[in-house]
Amino acid sequence: PAPTVTGTLTLDGVDVTADLSGSNYAIPTGATPGSVLAYAETGINGVDPDATQGTSVTIVAAENALLDAYPGAIGAWSLRKLSGSIDDVVRVRRSSDNAAADFTADTVADGSLVAWVGPGNDGFVVTLYDQSGNGHAAVQPATGKQPKVVENGVLVTDGGKPSILYSLARETSLTLPSGVYSLSAEPSKTIISVFNLMNTVEFARPFYFGNSGSSNITLRTGTSTSILTFNGFSNTVSFDLASGTRYIVWAEDLSATQSVYVDGSLRASNMSGGTRPSNEALIGGYLTSNFWDGTISEVIFYPSDQSTVRAAIETDLADHYGSIIS
Repeated sequence: PAPTVTGTLTLDGVDVTADLSGSNYAIPTGATPGSVLAYAETGINGVDPDATQGTSVTIVAAENALLDAYPGAIGAWSLRKLSGSIDDVVRVRRSSDNAAADFTADTVADGSLVAWVGPGNDGFVVTLYDQSGNGHAAVQPATGKQPKVVENGVLVTDGGKPSILYSLARETSLTLPSGVYSLSAEPSKTIISVFNLMNTVEFARPFYFGNSGSSNITLRTGTSTSILTFNGFSNTVSFDLASGTRYIVWAEDLSATQSVYVDGSLRASNMSGGTRPSNEALIGGYLTSNFWDGTISEVIFYPSDQSTVRAAIETDLADHYGSIIS
């Protein structure tokens, strides 16, 4: 996306700030953040073409949507805007009357969603739209199993950013289309997730791509030692996971190596990749069990090796969610 501007612009005393994003006041090619702009009026909006500028505005850098910078994902689910071509990111049902409505990343974050849900009410996720453009929306039609985005009239957040709260007690999850991606079609896969496990529970899973047997790609917690395992057939790589902590996890299954990076650091790796057919895909659980108990802010699935841009993507996530990567 193009850079944006901040400040107020008047031309001959007329406030034309609202027009800054339009073609009449296009930001000059090559303008850099911090530059002071001088605009010339075209007369289209009722100001004389020879109007003089009364107040300057300054360019600020635009946030480049992650999937625009790093395309190729087969699915991407988040409450923040990941693609400049996507508008609605989530469909929410409110507890007061079961009405449902779609919301953009902006209307989730700016208070519009909370206002619509209403004081003291809950907002449940009916659909988390796929921002990759492939139409792989994550859904939960069963009202009793829908995770929350608003709880008791308050937006669910992690690190101050909008998130989705999953509950072990309510067995919440979001289901992706059957066969969202045939994992055997490509030798390399990359799954990136941002989550916070509030309570340590055995086998809790923030995501699952696989079948009902042992062929899968998933992260799961262990027993009292809080071990997270990245599975594929009988192959695993494990690392420590503490409850109550937000993590950025990069799990890659390349043709010969499986690796897990946590907050930018390699935690575990082995030499045993392989093909994995997939007919089940969920966020927040595994089939009908292993439900997550905490927040899941983002899941992105690339059917390819993204290791050359791992640091850049992790930095984008860390900057947004306020995490520290190493």
